[in-house]
Amino acid sequence: YLNVPAISSLEWHPFTISSAPSDGKVTCHIKMAPAGDVTFTGKLLGLANSGLKPQDIHVNVDGPYGEFVDPANFDTLLLIAGGIGVTPIHSIFRELRMQMMKGKCSCSRVHMVWVVQRRDDLTPFFDTLADAVNEPLDGRLQISIYVDKDEGCEPGKMIDHHGVQVIGGRPNVVEEVNNLTDDVAQGLRPHVFVCGPPGLAAMADLACLKNGISFHKEVFAF
Repeated sequence: YLNVPAISSLEWHPFTISSAPSDGKVTCHIKMAPAGDVTFTGKLLGLANSGLKPQDIHVNVDGPYGEFVDPANFDTLLLIAGGIGVTPIHSIFRELRMQMMKGKCSCSRVHMVWVVQRRDDLTPFFDTLADAVNEPLDGRLQISIYVDKDEGCEPGKMIDHHGVQVIGGRPNVVEEVNNLTDDVAQGLRPHVFVCGPPGLAAMADLACLKNGISFHKEVFAF
């Protein structure tokens, strides 16, 4: 939970950590709520654009809270994100990549699926995506990026975005989950973690239930 006294000394708001534990710092990527300037996130954006130096903006932090997925309990991970729901997904994916680079990750495969509205939405986490493309670690790291509302991103069309391949349209979440049944047949322990809109989470939830695959979700309403 974050509290910014310059906005309100009483308001505390929950946000997800987007950085990896090994980064040595804590970051939160925050999307402004639809109501705009009158919301906490709108006021926070206004404060950030006010000309104040970062060191002059005081922030109180409480937590962390919530249920945490321990990748060590699973052999393969499917991480599915919708929009700003990528924040916890990015944290997990980035950390596992770092651990793989050190030879300390037991997961045989980590696949991140992220759907955004526009290619520009990829910018905050583009370095992590590019790193995964440039060093896939013998296929242990996989990314599938979908763009569903950008000009020129027709459904199914592959587009190069600064060296990262993106796909027009939306992912077939059920198919992605069904692909994990081979892992189950081989005695592996797959896990699916979804963070995004309710519809996205519901599709993955039902598919995991049908296939007996471990599942965790975080849902947001905007």
